[in-house]
Amino acid sequence: MKCPGLHCPGCGDGDGVIVCLFCGLAAVAAAGLAEWVFARVWWILGATAVAFAIAVHIVWRLFRWAERRDARHAAERPFLITREAPAATAMVTPQVTRTTPPAIVNNYYIRIDPASREAAAIIRTALP
Repeated sequence: MKCPGLHCPGCGDGDGVIVCLFCGLAAVAAAGLAEWVFARVWWILGATAVAFAIAVHIVWRLFRWAERRDARHAAERPFLITREAPAATAMVTPQVTRTTPPAIVNNYYIRIDPASREAAAIIRTALP
């Protein structure tokens, strides 16, 4: 007889002659749980509705509390607080004039291989 359903590691994928203990207990527990849930479905739905109503009420109260807290905070501390800026100290930076332009050194490192010379020659001949 083949064991139907989920299998424990010891039952060998249900190939045993006797249904393994784990698979049998799991089937009995699932059937018992389903029977218990179906017998109390109205109680479960009612408890869920009450819990939802309580959660909505708590969230509503928290929003009201936050609005009152924000209003109290806005009354005590204005949004734009003006403070006196510290006195600015003027610093004179000397203007530097250059007598000679800086030396510019350009270094070009070119690796030339025969293929690029050939390609350059072809490109040049294609242009008018």
